[in-house]
Amino acid sequence: MAQERSVTELRHCEQAVMAAAREERAAHGALQEGIKPFYPSWTECDEVEYEARLARWQAASRALVDALNRAGDRLTGRHE
Repeated sequence: MAQERSVTELRHCEQAVMAAAREERAAHGALQEGIKPFYPSWTECDEVEYEARLARWQAASRALVDALNRAGDRLTGRHE
């Protein structure tokens, strides 16, 4: 019973890592595709949009690291 729960928990961690990785890749792609600082026609509107894309990517990166840490903790037995 405990082993089944452990396998289920690992599957959930794996799914969380995969979802976080997809979002991180999407957010990073959006950051790379958009206009960037120092572009010749850079405007305040561009800056607002860039800051939003950057914030999305930073949040997605943190979420991915957190998901990887949780999965690692599960694998090593360091979970609560």
